[in-house]
Amino acid sequence: MQDSKCNLNILNPFTRERINLPPVESQRGKVKVKRIIDDRFRISHYHIGSESKYMSIGSPVFWIDEKTKDYIVFWGLRDWCVVSAKKGYTSWNQIPKTSNCRDMVYKDHKLYFLTKSGGFKILDFSGEIPQQIFKCGTFLKKSPPSPSPSWKRQNAFGRCRRLPSDYWFFFDPKLVVTVRGDVLRVIMKQHRSEYIWPFDVYNIYSSSGNLMIYEKVDSLGDEAMLLDLGITVPSSEIDGLNGNSIYFSGIHGRRKTNGILIFDLETEKLEKLHKYDCSSV
Repeated sequence: MQDSKCNLNILNPFTRERINLPPVESQRGKVKVKRIIDDRFRISHYHIGSESKYMSIGSPVFWIDEKTKDYIVFWGLRDWCVVSAKKGYTSWNQIPKTSNCRDMVYKDHKLYFLTKSGGFKILDFSGEIPQQIFKCGTFLKKSPPSPSPSWKRQNAFGRCRRLPSDYWFFFDPKLVVTVRGDVLRVIMKQHRSEYIWPFDVYNIYSSSGNLMIYEKVDSLGDEAMLLDLGITVPSSEIDGLNGNSIYFSGIHGRRKTNGILIFDLETEKLEKLHKYDCSSV
C-alpha cells in the first residue's frame, strides 16, 4: 500500500498486521531519488532527471514466510530499474540491468523478470547477492503477431491494444511459473462485442533446460493457473479448484475487479467463480 505521503507498507487485510517498508527515497544504487515535499520527488540518473508528483510503483511483488515472517519486496522504479528490500532493511537495493520492467514473479528464492521488449531473465536470491542464472533476448521468432494499435487504454492488467479490424483487445503479457518450474508467457484477449476471453499461453523457459524456442501450451494438465499471483498449483490439493483452468480477476477496462473468473482451456468457456468457492482460492 502507498499512503498520501507516498510511504509504503504491507497490510494484512485479515489480521490488520502492518509492515512498514523503507522510504522510497532511501535508495542504494545509481538512480537517485530525492523527496522534495511529501508527495513530490526528483528522480535522476547521472545528468538525466525529472520531477513528479507521487511515486509510480511498477509490478510490485511481495513474498513472506508464514513461519519465520521473513519477507522480500520488489517493485519497478519507473523504467529505471527494479528495487528490493528484505526484512530488516532500511533502504531499497537497486538491481542492475532490470530496466523497463513489464512483469515479475517471485518463487522459490528466484525472481522471474520480463521486460517491455519481451526479454526475460531469472535472478537467484538464495544468497546475499542476487545472481543472474538465465537470460534470453526479445521474443521474435515464434511470437504472436503484434499489429500497430490504433487505440490504448489502461486496465487492471496494464495496457491493452485494440485491433481496428475485428475489435480484439490484447492485454500486456504476464509471467506464470508452473509447479515444476517452467515459465509461461500469458497474453489475455477479449472481444469487444462478445463475452470471450481466450488466452495465448507459451512456454518460454523449461526447468529441464532443453527448450530451444518457446512453444504454444494447449493444456495445463491437472494444474490450475492463478494468473494474478503468477503461479500454477495442483488442483487436487485445493478443494473446488479445477485443473486445466485459468483463474483471474478484472473486468475489461476497470481497475476495480468484480469477482474471480475461470477460463477452461479445453472447452474455452468462461464462468464466474461462485462466492461459496472463493475460500478455496
